[in-house]
Amino acid sequence: MAEKYGPIFDAIIKKNVAAYDAGDANAASEMYDSQGVVVDKGNNITAVGTEQNKQMIAEFIKMGKCEFADLYDVGGDRFYADTDFVTKFVDSGIVMPGSSQQLYNKKGDQWKCVHESFEYESFK
Repeated sequence: MAEKYGPIFDAIIKKNVAAYDAGDANAASEMYDSQGVVVDKGNNITAVGTEQNKQMIAEFIKMGKCEFADLYDVGGDRFYADTDFVTKFVDSGIVMPGSSQQLYNKKGDQWKCVHESFEYESFK
């Protein structure tokens, strides 16, 4: 599926990482659907919708670069990204591995994340 969805996912992540690097939670939240759900399994926190996702993203901006993903076609204009990543917390310098699962749906001419769950190794 990488040949089909890889370029789409790469473009989404490139834009998202640029927003993170710029410290722009508004731009970083653009990858999510207006009713997108993000689940932080380690901290038992769920963010639903644009405003809650922006708040969660503002906290994530304190982290460094992540590596992505195995991609799966789930039918229609949807794909699933299963990711193992390593991130570095900017404030503390702590390096922590984790995993993320994201479901993307095409709305018009844009791809939006409608569901994401993630956790860090130390919380498993």
